[in-house]
Amino acid sequence: MCNAAQCQACKEFVLVIARRNNPATHFRLEAVYPLGKADDRVDPAVPSEIAKDFAEGLRCRWVQAHKATVVMCRRAIQASCLEKGAIGKRLVEQIDDLGAKGLVTNNLKEFAHEIRLIGNAGAHPEEDNLTGVTEKDSDDMIEFTRHYFEHVYVMPARLQARRSAAP
Repeated sequence: MCNAAQCQACKEFVLVIARRNNPATHFRLEAVYPLGKADDRVDPAVPSEIAKDFAEGLRCRWVQAHKATVVMCRRAIQASCLEKGAIGKRLVEQIDDLGAKGLVTNNLKEFAHEIRLIGNAGAHPEEDNLTGVTEKDSDDMIEFTRHYFEHVYVMPARLQARRSAAP
């Protein structure tokens, strides 16, 4: 069954597709169009190019592209390490360098390493172990990346704004 309906929240019209296999059973919702869009907002305190990578990861999650989500989270973390002046050729070295310089706490360093480990296989096809990446992995990497950005960019920007506003 295809039917036009009006959304009770926004009052816009949508197309509803439902199916039933037996005339004696209830219809089962299959899809609603338009689909909407991903919430890919990233705090403006995160540098633009880094935010773009993370936003792409958020859009990947919305379409359930879990492998792509974890790879984009990893990419955003590495871009952040480079932006912060981390030394090292490999991400593992760059994360450790930020920790040694005191730019990230030990917990943030561990968050970053977890993102690196999950996303590494996707960044290096010769080690492709991403076949088992789950929705939970995807959600965890997004949460870890958000926490990392909150501490590395957002909180320092808020503190600076507060200090600048003080008389």
